[in-house]
Amino acid sequence: MSKFLGLDYGNKHIGVAISDEGKTMAFPREEIINDKEAIYNIKQLVDQEGITKIIVGLPIGLKGQPTEQTERVIKFIDQLKTNLPIEIIEEDERMTSKAALNLLTNLDRKTKKKKVHSSSAIIILQDYLHKHA
Repeated sequence: MSKFLGLDYGNKHIGVAISDEGKTMAFPREEIINDKEAIYNIKQLVDQEGITKIIVGLPIGLKGQPTEQTERVIKFIDQLKTNLPIEIIEEDERMTSKAALNLLTNLDRKTKKKKVHSSSAIIILQDYLHKHA
């Protein structure tokens, strides 16, 4: 069986979530530092976990317009496509960061900031799994 990988791109960290083999639930993983090793680290994770599809959150403005972050994420997706021979899907991530912060209400500010990308990755991947189950 195979799993799907959900990613939430951030300028400093990339949030990570992985589905179960049945592709019904998304589970958080340790965030990846967004540096020159990020693509390599994602490739390692893909190989270790048997990932067959990557779902990347694409930030779009509330009115549907691209933003600066949209352009950064598109470049990141292009790097993934160049370096990984698997399907990579863009998933609209509008409001996922806000939803993730709402899920983390009982945590202190520093911990919230640390976990927001992985929580967003869970939401991105879970949304995709619900739509394509």
